[in-house]
Amino acid sequence: MFDLGTSFTKLIVMFEFPIHVVDFEGSRQSGVVEYGCVTLEQGELGKSYTRICAPVGKISKLDRVQHGITESDAEQEAPFTAEWSLFAGLRETGLFCAHNSTVEEGFLRAVWPFPRNSPHFLESGLQTATWVLGWIRFIYIAVFIHIWAVTSWKTLFNYLIYKAS
Repeated sequence: MFDLGTSFTKLIVMFEFPIHVVDFEGSRQSGVVEYGCVTLEQGELGKSYTRICAPVGKISKLDRVQHGITESDAEQEAPFTAEWSLFAGLRETGLFCAHNSTVEEGFLRAVWPFPRNSPHFLESGLQTATWVLGWIRFIYIAVFIHIWAVTSWKTLFNYLIYKAS
């Protein structure tokens, strides 16, 4: 886990490479039925990706209520497995961030247990073939996104420094 309070230097490095903020909708039964991803680069919002994916199993009534996606909405779409190049490529270029990284990582590992060899990013010169080392967990993700949307990254950076100490 990336600990924001451990080192000023490690916090600075967050802005030296892309951070890919991801969110998946689905369940173990249905698999990923929708994904969204936005890339943060040098303190700015970058590319975004989103689409509905064909379920691999039944979408339960509870899941339909939660995310609003039905089998008929998604059955004609390609399955999430078609996104290997996108997600493996994102992992090679930066770290993933999610409000619930354990769940998001579980969705990825259920389809692809390992990404391609990727830079470690937090340890210069090291390579890794895991999704987990690429995750940043933000306790204050809602605040992070809100502040990001209304102010500059420098203000956000200062907020995180003071909040972590």
